[in-house]
Amino acid sequence: MKVLLYSGDLRFIKHSGLGKAVEHQKTALASAGVIYTTDPADTYDIIHMNTYFPKSVIFAKKNET
Repeated sequence: MKVLLYSGDLRFIKHSGLGKAVEHQKTALASAGVIYTTDPADTYDIIHMNTYFPKSVIFAKKNET
C-alpha cells in the first residue's frame, strides 16, 4: 500500500498547524513502515487530503471512484 499525502498549495500553509501536521504524518507513516509519496503524478493506492483549497477539491473530484 502506498499513500499519497496530497497537500496542494502547501506553500500557503507550510508554517501553520496544518503544515506541521503534514510533517507529523510523514514521520508517522515512515515509522510504521508505510510507503508514501507527496507527488500526485506518482502511483498510489490511497489519498490523504491535507488542504482544502480549490485545487484540492478539483483533485479529489478527479480521483473519485
